[in-house]
Amino acid sequence: MLGPIGPELTGKRLVIVPDGALFYVPFGTLLLPPGSNFASLTADTQTRLIDHYEISVVPSMTLVPLLRQQPEQTEPEKVLAVLADPVFYPTEKRKPGDSTLAIPTSGSPVEASSRTSWVLTRLPYTRREADNISGFVPKENTLKALGLDANRGTVLSGKLNQYRYVHFATHGLVDVEQPEFSALALSMVDSQGHPQDGFLRLIDTYHLHLKAELVTLSACETGLGKEIAGEGLVGLTGGFFYAGSKRVVVSLWKVNDRATAELMTEFYRGIFVKKMAPAAALQEAQLYLKKQKKWSAPYFWAAFQLQGEWK
Repeated sequence: MLGPIGPELTGKRLVIVPDGALFYVPFGTLLLPPGSNFASLTADTQTRLIDHYEISVVPSMTLVPLLRQQPEQTEPEKVLAVLADPVFYPTEKRKPGDSTLAIPTSGSPVEASSRTSWVLTRLPYTRREADNISGFVPKENTLKALGLDANRGTVLSGKLNQYRYVHFATHGLVDVEQPEFSALALSMVDSQGHPQDGFLRLIDTYHLHLKAELVTLSACETGLGKEIAGEGLVGLTGGFFYAGSKRVVVSLWKVNDRATAELMTEFYRGIFVKKMAPAAALQEAQLYLKKQKKWSAPYFWAAFQLQGEWK
């Protein structure tokens, strides 16, 4: 795929507008083709695009002018909102593996049309992820909603429009047949232990009014959806663009929550400590995991991609 354009791969940034099956390609894992700009610099036949390029994905070229023509608005005063480690089950003991909730795919408590059930288990490392990335920002500029507080009401309250960076660390549930039922799983229990609707559905994102530089969906398969010719994949990503975010970080497959916590910690270290642009920070974070022996397989570091504005 890259061979014909190998000599044209110059600079340090690649902006990719995929089509069809290319929506599912983790481009950072692709090997540099012979004749490309950096191929002569190393004898390592496993040199990948991520080793030399910041990579951004634009779902559709029609999205670019929409992102750049958004009306001028005041920048949010606060920096970071994090929702993580929601409670899925009334008797959850908050220990790894203690809770499992099987959600039917039709009827109460969630309307959906997938052919299989969604099983939600606690993701213990999402709390560590939230603690790590919020530690880069002063407390007065941070909203950290964990456990029961990571709920649908918090998102729909309008609080998130006060923050430049919004981060969700939970389960992502994708319905490729009817993408309006795709959702992020938030707390299914209220403070009294009563069941509640914990799904932030695609339709809900259309009612958010964000001013975010970046929304990160640190969950499984959040970059997937239903393919619409000329418009890309319809799913959660598009919902957050519609809500007002300039960029969205999403995943292409079921991710490992421990490796993801490591990746996101380095990603936000790049943004908040090293003052890097999001695309460059994601590249550095992925290279960091790639160099760790236990995380070196692309499965652990290559699922996430930055979509939207690359500048």
